[in-house]
Amino acid sequence: HPPEACRYYKDLAKKYGLIYTGGSDFHGSDRRMAPLGSQRVPYRVFQSLRKVHEDLTQT
Repeated sequence: HPPEACRYYKDLAKKYGLIYTGGSDFHGSDRRMAPLGSQRVPYRVFQSLRKVHEDLTQT
């Protein structure tokens, strides 16, 4: 997605209290638009996902 679309979706997720994630949408090596591993996700996103998991699995 273009940067403007990424910002839009990120803002939408924040508005509704959702965790946003992202990465390469890899469909095979014959595609040039998004090579595998070309998109990075900040570590803080992983930390948010881990916290939600821990909160949901605590007994």
